[in-house]
Amino acid sequence: MARAEGIDTSHWQGTWIPEDVKAAGKSFVFIKASEADGWTDDQFAVHWLAAKEEGLLRGAYHFWRRRVGPVAQAAYFYKTVLNTGDLGDLPPVVDLEDTAALKKNGIDGEILAFLLEVERLFGKKPIIYTGAWWWDEWVGSREFGHYDLWVANYKTVYPWSKPYLPMGWVKWLFWQHSCKGSVPGVQGACDLNLFYSDIAALFDYAGQGPLKVIIELAIDVATSLKDALTKAGV
Repeated sequence: MARAEGIDTSHWQGTWIPEDVKAAGKSFVFIKASEADGWTDDQFAVHWLAAKEEGLLRGAYHFWRRRVGPVAQAAYFYKTVLNTGDLGDLPPVVDLEDTAALKKNGIDGEILAFLLEVERLFGKKPIIYTGAWWWDEWVGSREFGHYDLWVANYKTVYPWSKPYLPMGWVKWLFWQHSCKGSVPGVQGACDLNLFYSDIAALFDYAGQGPLKVIIELAIDVATSLKDALTKAGV
């Protein structure tokens, strides 16, 4: 099985070209939207819309900061993405790796409050992005394994090995397996990601599988028929 491949980007990559990324065999991209409750990535909106036009499946991510309340952060994240007029294809992502946060000491409760507020606003259960290096030291909880995981782990050799998972998880959904990739259309080093299954499964996960296509086609046919009957005076 050939796993679906993708990238993730932020302002650190500068301007990149979705057309070239897709031509290189990538089918999805996670794009940084915001951080805390007052910082927006200045490359987010332009790449968010350009990636959509090119047919890449997109997910927006927010870098969580413990010093900011969960409700304010979730609201800022949601507003940043909503302002583009499009909430994306993949669920929203919460990037958890704030090394400025105090280790443990109630951090799991604040993270849960943020996740629940993000889910309420977006209407989708968020994906957690993290690595064992951070999660096990700063959070140390096994109670979040029901959230889909986008794991960061580079100390492996793709595709013959598996990523090392944070405590509480037994499987991964997305895997950021390199931070030193080279992808046409992207300036400099680029993060490389895998989906756990193939492209068809990825589109199903995003709610854009064959069933959605059939339903949309049926709606289009019904609408056209209704318009024709109206014009005919029936």
